[in-house]
Amino acid sequence: MQSSENPSTLSQSVLYAEDAQVITAHKTSTATKEEISKYIKEVFGLAYPEAIAIFTCESGLNPYAYNPETKAKERGITRYSSCGVAQLNSSECKPDGSILFDYKTNIERAYEMYQARQWKPWYNCSKKLGL
Repeated sequence: MQSSENPSTLSQSVLYAEDAQVITAHKTSTATKEEISKYIKEVFGLAYPEAIAIFTCESGLNPYAYNPETKAKERGITRYSSCGVAQLNSSECKPDGSILFDYKTNIERAYEMYQARQWKPWYNCSKKLGL
């Protein structure tokens, strides 16, 4: 899905998902939001405006965002927590460290998910954004 809207407009109109309960793990990122946004654009290509909006909704583009209690986990859809820029649900998500806290790895895996399922893995934020 492509958007003709400016990505900064999309990002500014998005708030955290109400159910995200995102907490920050023990580390702080040295990557800037601009660097993260640039990498999202590089990986997602034409879908980058939507990707930036969704990941802003999910984590505020925080590579160390960690959510131990996701709605999907509560509903029994997954038994994993979510972490990183794209809030990927994975057994690798541990608050004391994970390869998924590397923003590039997180974004690359998110792109693989996007290729397979479009925005469905980010159901709540994509619904809020009308994607």
